[in-house]
Amino acid sequence: MWPLAALLALPVIEIALFVSIGGAIGLGPTLIIVLLGPLVGFAVIRSAGARAMADLRAPIGGLRDPAVPVAEGAIKVIAGILLILPGFLTDAIGLALLLPPLRHGIVRALGRRVVVVGGAGAGRDPFRRPDPRRPGADVIDGEFHEIPQGETSRRPADGRSGWTRD
Repeated sequence: MWPLAALLALPVIEIALFVSIGGAIGLGPTLIIVLLGPLVGFAVIRSAGARAMADLRAPIGGLRDPAVPVAEGAIKVIAGILLILPGFLTDAIGLALLLPPLRHGIVRALGRRVVVVGGAGAGRDPFRRPDPRRPGADVIDGEFHEIPQGETSRRPADGRSGWTRD
C-alpha cells in the first residue's frame, strides 16, 4: 500500500519543490536545472552501460562473482532514470545514488537479503557429479546389456547404430 501512496505523493512533492525552489532562485536557474537533469541522466546511463561491460569482463575473466559489478551498474542506470525525470526530488535521489559509499551500502544490504539457489555461485562445483543419495539430485536411471568381445564391431542388419529407439 505504501508504494502506491509514495507514487501518488511524488508529483505533489515535486510541484511543491518547484514552487519553493523556483521562488527562491528564480525562473531562469530553475529551468536550467530542470533541463540539465535529463542531459546528465542520459550521460550517466550511457557511461554506466559501457562501464558495466568493462566491469563485467574482469570478474568473468578471473572466474569471480560478477554480481557486485552488475548490481552497481543497475543502480547507476536507476540513478540516470531518476535524473531524466523532471523534478528536484528525483534529481536529488539520482545524484545520491551516484555516490559510491551509498551505492556500496545498497549492494551490501541487497546482498544480505538475496539467496542464491543452485548454480556455480552457490558454493557448488558445476563440474562435480551430483550425489545420488542427496534428495533432489539429478539421477538418470538406465539399463545396459553387456556385449561379448567379438560382437563389438557388428552392426544391425538394417544399418542403424543400435543407440536409437524404434
